[in-house]
Order: sequence, then C-alpha cells, then structure tokens
Amino acid sequence: MIKRISLLAACASLALFASSCSKKDEPSKANAKTVVIDATSYTDYVYFSFEQGKVVKTAKYDDEAIKKDQSWDLGLHRYEFRTNSGTSGSGKGGAYETSETNINASIPVPASVETDKMQPQLIASPHFGGGNPSKSLFDSYVNTPANLVLTTTRELKEVPGSPMPVFKIIRRGAIVQDLSVHLGGSNTGGPSTVVSDKVYIVRTATGKHAKVKVLSHKGILNGKADVTAVITLQYVYPID
Repeated sequence: MIKRISLLAACASLALFASSCSKKDEPSKANAKTVVIDATSYTDYVYFSFEQGKVVKTAKYDDEAIKKDQSWDLGLHRYEFRTNSGTSGSGKGGAYETSETNINASIPVPASVETDKMQPQLIASPHFGGGNPSKSLFDSYVNTPANLVLTTTRELKEVPGSPMPVFKIIRRGAIVQDLSVHLGGSNTGGPSTVVSDKVYIVRTATGKHAKVKVLSHKGILNGKADVTAVITLQYVYPID
C-alpha cells in the first residue's frame, strides 16, 4: 500500500511538473503592447499591421491599390479609422465595440464584426478652405471608406450663405471630435476631442482578432508636445 501511494504521488508530481513546463513555454497573449502612430496628415492614411506590429503603408486617402493590399489591418487618418474590409479593402477585417474598459480582461471573440462603409471625411488643409478663399470647408469633405464602429459618424448639412457645414454626431467612435464648437461664437479653443474608454475588437485582414484601445489622441512629434492626431494605441494580438 505504501509503495502504491508513493507511486501515485510520484506520478502526480511528474504531471504537475510537465504541466508547469508546458504553461511556462507557452507564449503569453495577455500582455498588451503600445504603439504610437503619426496620423497627422490631412491627405494620407497610415496603415498598421498587428502581425508585424508596425506601420507598413502610407497612401493617399483615395489610393485604389491599397484596397487590394492585405498586408495591413488598421488604417488611420487623423481621427478616422479603417479596417481591411468592405469599401476599404479586400481582407476579412472589421470592428466590434465591447462594453469592457480593461484591455487585459477576457473578452470573447464576437460572432460578427462591422465592415467598412462610406462616410464624409475631412481631406484638406487644417486651415479654413485649405488656404483657398474660394473654397469652403464643406468642399473639403469627401466620401471615403471608414469603419463606422471606430470612426465617429456625422451628418453634414450645408448652411446657405455659410462656408461652414453643420455637424451632427450620429454615432460615437474610438475618438470623438465635436466640431460644433466651430459654429458661431468663439472657436479659439478649437474642437472638443475625447477618447473613448471602450475596448474594441478588430478583425484583421486574415481573419484573426486583436483587442484595441485608444489611449491618447495627442503626442510628441518632432520634439513638439501635444500634437493632435498622434495616436497612442494599446493592443493585444492575437486573441484567438
């Protein structure tokens, strides 16, 4: 009996050791990474790959070749976002907003995600009319692809006799810029911009998934602090 108990104890210890080794050798997927992306251009998108952990492409907002390129997963232009899906790309991408605020929490992969659609976006100079007195700010907005889970959706209406359109927020995204502060009165403070505290699931071009959270919409660029559209992202990849 004593020998049998000793044998069972030895086997249990061996199994525990093997299990411990297995867990130790298994790569951790829970450690969130942080990346800072320069999305300050008003005419170019920057395209990020979760697999490579870096920006892999920079292209004009209307570059048709980028739609066929499956090396990127997430596109950023100022406060607009694209996934490699729908009207933005030929990949399997998409996005889903969770109710979770902690990126390290266990979040199940959603059964479906929202793919990209067309939305008016500001493609112009940051200055009024793009430096052209005959051009209104409304003319600087063009319909381009975006992911409407990550990108704040607005309704734009032209005001007769005014170069400034009316902006109505329909749906809030990962970064919410309230442009209504430009309408009438003083706009010396610029638009009000806030970052969502939600964690998003982004499906990649190849169908894998990442957890993503925007930490900041301002950052340091060329030695200058608090530059808008320098986006800090936190992400966990892969989560499948």
